[in-house]
Amino acid sequence: DAVRKATLPPSPPPLRSAPAPTEAPSPAERHGLKPGTTFEQPAAKAPETAQPANPTPTKAKPSAPPSTPGRPPAIGAQDKAKQPRSRPLLTLLIFGLSSFAAYLANWHKPKVVEVVREVPKEVIKEVPRVDPAMQQQRDAAEKKAGELAEQNKDLTKKLVDATKPPLPPRAEIVKEPSRIERMSTEGNSLGMRFIHFGNIPDKSKVLGCIHETRTRDYAAFMASGDYEMEGSDADDWKAYNYKVTIEGKPEKLYPVGRGATGDEADFTKSTHPVCNVSHTDAKAFCDWLTKKERAQGLIGPKDFYRLPTDHEWSLMLGIGRDEDPRATPKSKDYAAAFKDSYPWGKGYPPPADKLGNYTDNTATASGTDLGSSIPNYDDGYATTAPVMSYPANMRGFYDLGGNVWEWCEDWYDGDKGEQKDRVLRGAAWDDGSASFARSSLRYNRDPVIRGSSVGFRCVLVVMDG
Repeated sequence: DAVRKATLPPSPPPLRSAPAPTEAPSPAERHGLKPGTTFEQPAAKAPETAQPANPTPTKAKPSAPPSTPGRPPAIGAQDKAKQPRSRPLLTLLIFGLSSFAAYLANWHKPKVVEVVREVPKEVIKEVPRVDPAMQQQRDAAEKKAGELAEQNKDLTKKLVDATKPPLPPRAEIVKEPSRIERMSTEGNSLGMRFIHFGNIPDKSKVLGCIHETRTRDYAAFMASGDYEMEGSDADDWKAYNYKVTIEGKPEKLYPVGRGATGDEADFTKSTHPVCNVSHTDAKAFCDWLTKKERAQGLIGPKDFYRLPTDHEWSLMLGIGRDEDPRATPKSKDYAAAFKDSYPWGKGYPPPADKLGNYTDNTATASGTDLGSSIPNYDDGYATTAPVMSYPANMRGFYDLGGNVWEWCEDWYDGDKGEQKDRVLRGAAWDDGSASFARSSLRYNRDPVIRGSSVGFRCVLVVMDG
């Protein structure tokens, strides 16, 4: 033990309890205020810089642990309590460190540049620079000024017009209808209407009369004194009567070419087809009408009336396109191609009454039937009927079947034949047999004969429209 004691260092003196630390005076006490008075430390004003998007939180500095009895006080605690605090400098230092940390956190991010596009002028609204009430007054004044200006223009125009001499009435420009149009609507000087149905190789146009020449038309011709009919039957065209004699009964007279009563009985007014005229008489009528209407200016200086050719008559009927225009009428008579063709269509007898004037039940009852009446057919007339009493064909022509036979321009055997007979087409009131009613039938007679069932129709040749 003595040896151990001699080698050990001496023991330190025993420890004493440390006095309790004195509490530092409060800020209120340091400034001479009463205890309990609140004293707020003014915060340091931060510089006006952009707040970082993601600031880095600062760690709170741990405070010194409270002193524990029996333990030595914290180093520097008493000295700190004795020295004045420097909080503003510390706050500024902390703020500077925070700003620098925020800068370091965002320095690598690209700067966002906002692109501002130019706004179209039409969507930019002008900001009113004047008072709305004043602008409204200004607009009203401008409108009133515009109205006064218009009124001034009207007054000025009226004054100028008043000083001008009056203009002559403006004449309307009316297109003069062509001769073809006039002939188809108004007709010629006698009221005969014509329609265009074909052309001649010399480029002239042929217009056909839609009806047979009437007794009143022929009466105007005879009244002119330019032509005189000869022979014992020269007056038959206006006074012929068909006599019916039946044994034991009085004789009956049936007018031909005119009616029995009223205006139709007057030959100057009758619309029945003229009868008892020869081919020569018919041509004389056409020559007279040409001379008359050329002088009146109703037709051109080169236009003329004449009888239709055999082929033109077929064209008006509707079979001309199927015939050879170079063939003679004789070669086309009773053509086999048209053996079943009639003016009303196919087949005999007619499918209905009043499709044309032929020998019928009325003729049989009157005694004018010569034994060739159409069975069970009635057209209502014993002899001639007024023109256009029955339906027109598809081309607008009337009475191409029945009423009277019609003279044509051609010789029956052609221009190189004997030239003895002229051609007649269309059948008549005094026959109803199937052979005579055929569309292709050509009847041939001497051009000087006259008959109670023979008449004609005209065509007009227009040279220059």
